[in-house]
Amino acid sequence: MRDPYQVLGVSPGASDDEIKKAYRALCRKYHPDVNPENRSAAEERFKEIGEAYRTVMDMRSGKGTTYTSYEDTANTSDARLRAASVYIQRGYFREAINTLNSITERSAMWYYLSAVANARLGNNILAREYARTAANMEPGNRMYQNLNAALNGEGSFYEDYRRTGHTYGREVNINTDYCLKCCAANLALNICCNTCFCC
Repeated sequence: MRDPYQVLGVSPGASDDEIKKAYRALCRKYHPDVNPENRSAAEERFKEIGEAYRTVMDMRSGKGTTYTSYEDTANTSDARLRAASVYIQRGYFREAINTLNSITERSAMWYYLSAVANARLGNNILAREYARTAANMEPGNRMYQNLNAALNGEGSFYEDYRRTGHTYGREVNINTDYCLKCCAANLALNICCNTCFCC
């Protein structure tokens, strides 16, 4: 996906109202019903505009990943870094890694984005290594330091992450009520029948 701000014809610093106004104008201009002579091209452009708008609004509302925002890579000269960031925002972590692996010159931003994508796929060892490298390359960058701390078990993020039961990209819910009932039943059977089912 192209830079969503570029698709909408606005700068990353544009207000929400400016973005909505640009989005509506583009929708009117490229709606397939308005372009019957070139309907298929208009449909593609219309879809791209809609996707760009959703991406920008998701990022601004915080629905994107908690680790990165598109604005962090918007000023980079490498379009592949921007594309990888958008892939991460949309949840396409393998695509982000494939895009990042096509870059030979590895900056701190490259290591940061690689750490995020790998962490989301459950590649925790690699994610920690990349986050540490990004933090070491730019010690003054708070975003890199926060990611490094989070992935290495420092700070409240890791505790929240561990407490809610997230492991390797899936949520683990332990029904403690069921466990207590099993233990109580086992205890009752031990008392009544003098039999232990746990041994």
